[in-house]
Amino acid sequence: RIIAGRWGGHPLKAPTGNATRPTSDRVKEAVFSMIGPFFNGGICLDLFAGSGALGIEALSRGMNAAVFVDQASTNVIRDNVQAVGATGASTILKMPYQRALRRLSTQSLKFDVVFIDPPYRLNLVPQSMKDMLMANVVAVTATVVTEHDIKQDTPHVVGYRLRKEARYGTTKICIFQADSSSI
Repeated sequence: RIIAGRWGGHPLKAPTGNATRPTSDRVKEAVFSMIGPFFNGGICLDLFAGSGALGIEALSRGMNAAVFVDQASTNVIRDNVQAVGATGASTILKMPYQRALRRLSTQSLKFDVVFIDPPYRLNLVPQSMKDMLMANVVAVTATVVTEHDIKQDTPHVVGYRLRKEARYGTTKICIFQADSSSI
């Protein structure tokens, strides 16, 4: 469900099967408490979007637009976006994240908030953070939120400064600030 904002309480669909691990309400609330909780505009990127819950939550809390990237569950994202009436503020890309970043780099988009929540077993957080910098799609003051297994090391990627880290069960949340001075 959407927790807060203009669509607070609205239920969301989740992809069927075990391939997607939806972010729990507890973790989602913690993330938005750490980065917001509300926004005055901006654009967000939801990489490995799954149901689109994080990007839709950001829209509900005041983001102007969101781009959702996922290889598989884009029908569920589309249904969720349509259900809250956010079609005009949403772009959904069904493709591998690297290809999506290349496409987005040609559009001169700079994201203010980025959510990176890949399947834990793939350990793609560090590489996807690097790939975003290479694609030049991260705003100078962007906030990047990563979600991964607590057994995985906290990513240390040049171009990002760790602001906060928290653990919720088997999930580790890291909040990074883009740091162009370290590039």
